[in-house]
Amino acid sequence: MTAARSNARALLIALFAAILIVSLGCGGREDAADSANSASSTAPPSATDGGAAPQDGELDELGMTPEQRAALKNFAAQRAAAGLPPKRNITRIELAPGEERIELPEEYPEDIPLAPGSDPTQYMSAPDRGMMTVLTSQGDTNETRTFYQEALAEAGWDIDVDKQGAGLMMLTAYKDGRSLAVALTNEGEQTTVTLLETHE
Repeated sequence: MTAARSNARALLIALFAAILIVSLGCGGREDAADSANSASSTAPPSATDGGAAPQDGELDELGMTPEQRAALKNFAAQRAAAGLPPKRNITRIELAPGEERIELPEEYPEDIPLAPGSDPTQYMSAPDRGMMTVLTSQGDTNETRTFYQEALAEAGWDIDVDKQGAGLMMLTAYKDGRSLAVALTNEGEQTTVTLLETHE
């Protein structure tokens, strides 16, 4: 894997994560508090049960220090004590140690196809906001691109952008007030597919 492709993929994932965070509500404290509570059930075991707790100044699996997490949990507890429901529930599923794929939840959109032979490795979603899914595949990148061009059209998506750059292919499509970005990066014999769905 070349440095350029590695950097392109890292930038893409960071960009997609930022877009999803913005679509989830601009990263408000209420959302972060809900995430701090809900993510504990989907975080890798090493981050919750049996793993070493982060020390002062270290970040946990949510990118927070122990002090920040404690403060947000306290905020969520106060909200619950006041009878206020969580504003929204963020679901995160990541690879467990030693695993090569995750199981996608039942609410995964039926009209967003998974590339043949691909393995889901990361998933994040929020109700009525959208989701992000990362897949890895041994399939050819160009063949995977052709698959999505055809499969999305068959599923009723209107593709409006189909671009190719250095180490990156991207499609964007729209359907019934939803947008979908499909990004493909090639790393040797492996293709990484990032799917980002957002709701208007």
